[in-house]
Amino acid sequence: MRLYPLKFYEILKPKIWGGRALEAIVGKRLPEGRQIGESWELVDHFDDVSVVRNGLLEGQGLREIWRRDPKGVLGEALAGRKFKEFPLLVKFIDASDVLSVQVHPDEKYAEKHDARGESGKDETWYVMAADKGAELIVGLREGLGRDEFKKAVKEGRVDECLNRIRVKAGDVIHITAGTVHAIGKGIVVCEIQQTSDATYRLWDWGRVDETGKPRPLHSEDALRVIDFDRGPVKALVPVEESKEPVERLLLDRCEVYAIERISGTAQFMERSEGGCFQILVCTGGSGSIFADGDRLAYSAGDTVLVPAAVGEVAVEPAEPTSFLKAYIPEVHR
Repeated sequence: MRLYPLKFYEILKPKIWGGRALEAIVGKRLPEGRQIGESWELVDHFDDVSVVRNGLLEGQGLREIWRRDPKGVLGEALAGRKFKEFPLLVKFIDASDVLSVQVHPDEKYAEKHDARGESGKDETWYVMAADKGAELIVGLREGLGRDEFKKAVKEGRVDECLNRIRVKAGDVIHITAGTVHAIGKGIVVCEIQQTSDATYRLWDWGRVDETGKPRPLHSEDALRVIDFDRGPVKALVPVEESKEPVERLLLDRCEVYAIERISGTAQFMERSEGGCFQILVCTGGSGSIFADGDRLAYSAGDTVLVPAAVGEVAVEPAEPTSFLKAYIPEVHR
């Protein structure tokens, strides 16, 4: 099987809090009359599996491809990890209304308690667009303890316990497992995360679904996994790594992934890190990616998986271009 840079069909997810902003912000074609909250760009998770939309592997699923050649897709070191699913998931989220207040478990809790067999979940939000004054909920009020918060949950006073931060396009926030969080109204983010959908909903603002019933809450699980020592969370401060030939910022680096932001106007080479795959998410601009004679056009909103076997690609911008680059750091393999 010959590998090359892969682009996939998106998987659109209608949500009660979704809207139509993904059309304007990341160029998605949305079905008429539907509130689309999420566009899953690269995923191998239970029944949701990305399907290739370019080249010889068009129509094949990500799961089939990486399991057939784990060294070629993941890289030699990662191939030995025996992943159940492709380890990272990329999505765009349109919060036309505020999301539910929720928390994700860590690996240890999920392995023991999650009925579906989900993994733990860390995630990172890169803010693509935000209305003036828009806020994210990240963490709890300083000094809030378990007993006080449990009482607030029981009495429906969750709102007064939450830490809010105002955000703008370009801000980056890391949500560690155990962190209470929600995306506020008027915000579009690119989310890069561990492959998991383990989510415990604490509060849903009194909303009801299309049948008129409140969505289920998972308060007991949530209270077990919340890290009450974390307190309020702030946006990350990017670290400049280079200015030439491209501007490169390290946005986030944790135990399970690293994310950089790359911006350039002239052709540049992009290499895999330590023999690992790389994921390139175009957040602005357009152009072409070249690898071993293959050419792939890109534009804002496109997500490209560069398999480990490809190693290096040439990016040729047709206009000023920016990418998020995600990979698994060598130290954590």
